[in-house]
Amino acid sequence: MPFPNSESLQKAIQEYFKKPRVDHTSEEALIQILEERKNKHSIYYAILALRDVGTQKSISALKSLYDYPMQDIKDCSLLTISHIAGVSETDYYISIYNQKGTKKGYAIWAISDSGDERAFELVTSYLEKEYKKILAGKCNNDIFIMGLQYLLRFISYNTKAEVLIQKYLSAAEFIPNEYKYSFNKITVLYATKHHLK
Repeated sequence: MPFPNSESLQKAIQEYFKKPRVDHTSEEALIQILEERKNKHSIYYAILALRDVGTQKSISALKSLYDYPMQDIKDCSLLTISHIAGVSETDYYISIYNQKGTKKGYAIWAISDSGDERAFELVTSYLEKEYKKILAGKCNNDIFIMGLQYLLRFISYNTKAEVLIQKYLSAAEFIPNEYKYSFNKITVLYATKHHLK
């Protein structure tokens, strides 16, 4: 599953909910926190806790937070939906990407880890734009890496995916130094998958 809670984060969740005396293993109790919207810290930890105990029942409450006036809450809820619902919410990840004023990177992240073929055109369009920025020396984030990870799933049967990845590989010298380590992993994964074709 994408975006699992680490052991240290699970302990932090458990510790936090000792004070409000909330059962952090109860999906119903956590959903109630999201619906009441009383405390931003409780909401944040409830979202994280749902990655361990959440089911489809919590998706509606998580989606309702996308108008919450705190970016961390919005981003965290999106990734938790991705963790719980996986490919079934691909259309939702796409809709978040298309909303004005949203952080595109988190939508791409959710798609990279959980999206299916429905997001293919969105991701390729995004990567074409980022490719031009890279060549122009205007790349200022590594979100394109997640887009490339998504495309790797399709190279065995989708020519467009392979051609676009090859474009990026051919432009390796233009990748900013701070992103080259992650980019090199894409290179290795591509070589492995291409060999297995």
